[in-house]
Amino acid sequence: METVSYYDYIFIGGGLSTLLTVEEMLKSKRFDQQRILILEAVSKNSNDRTWSFWESGKGKFDKIAAQYWDHAIFAAADFKTTVALHPYKYKTVESAAFYTSLKQKFEKSGIVTYKLERYENHNESANGVVVRTETSVYNCKKLFVSVFHNKETAHQTKYPMLWQHFIGWKIRTKEPLIDPNALTFMDFDLPQDGNTRFMYVLPFSNTEALFEFTYFSPEIVADHVYTDAIKAYLNQRRIFDYEVYEKEQGAIPMSCYPFWNKNSKHVAYIGSAGGWTKASTGFTFSSSRKKAKSLVENLHNNFDLRKLRYFNRFWFYDLLFVDVLYRNNELGSAVFASLFKKLPAALILKFLDEETRFTEELRIFWACPKLPFVAALLRRMVGLSPRPL
Repeated sequence: METVSYYDYIFIGGGLSTLLTVEEMLKSKRFDQQRILILEAVSKNSNDRTWSFWESGKGKFDKIAAQYWDHAIFAAADFKTTVALHPYKYKTVESAAFYTSLKQKFEKSGIVTYKLERYENHNESANGVVVRTETSVYNCKKLFVSVFHNKETAHQTKYPMLWQHFIGWKIRTKEPLIDPNALTFMDFDLPQDGNTRFMYVLPFSNTEALFEFTYFSPEIVADHVYTDAIKAYLNQRRIFDYEVYEKEQGAIPMSCYPFWNKNSKHVAYIGSAGGWTKASTGFTFSSSRKKAKSLVENLHNNFDLRKLRYFNRFWFYDLLFVDVLYRNNELGSAVFASLFKKLPAALILKFLDEETRFTEELRIFWACPKLPFVAALLRRMVGLSPRPL
């Protein structure tokens, strides 16, 4: 007979959403007598990504933040500005520091176990879930899956999918050629070629920075497209003599598809697999922190995970934005430029963090190009899918 090990809660995947959720569980003190298992296919111990977010005042991740900024640059073909972010600070956390910090906390707790095993499948019963890996069998009360698959969205058109896809180079120069005082939030002043493309720059010092070429578009492109754009951008800024000491690459789903419909009584999808990514921007860190906290506040032995829903008015705003860019992908630069031309940066960030009042949101709507959003709203009202022209 198979040996079955029991845990109260099992997480498939040890990335951002899992770690934030487990941290909230430990913080709540309600799970101190529970056993938690995190299953990872491969160990996460390298700088495979950089997470950025903004917040006012001090935050709990300040000790591991690689850097923070009070000012940001926004640029388009006919417009460039440096804006103060007050009362916010824009912060960035490198994944290696994040993984290490939280794993150390989990090890001290005595209730969290890590195992490097590849998940195969699970079967749910009335009382819990049986989880199988390549080598083991486990039983648990609740299972959380953070592994994203595109099969849910691939064959439907009601909720179109954009990708925030990118390659980033962390470079080091011999001479002080980089201004460390302001990050570049979005620089659209480069060939758009019918897409939404921009450069994102995080300067860590006057000789080190992350340069990341980013798309918001329905299709992923070949690696050389990103790297050629980074090289051209550096050349335009007369940064010729540099070394690339670290690289990152990713593709983040931007969709309002209701991924949580896959949830069952004892199984929930979290992270990008559960719709935790902010659909209009691809920002994941702040959104995941809020959703992890909400999940843990509701979580108990008998909690039906099918009750997890993330519908609100911001979900609908994101839906219209994704519809607009899916249909007319070249409009991204114009949409963001209209916001930064007409509104304070703090209000834009507050809106993107879903913390504005409706009266403030009216200012956002009025600043945006009217025709594409009104057209997207009308299409939604009559039930039409936003197919590209």
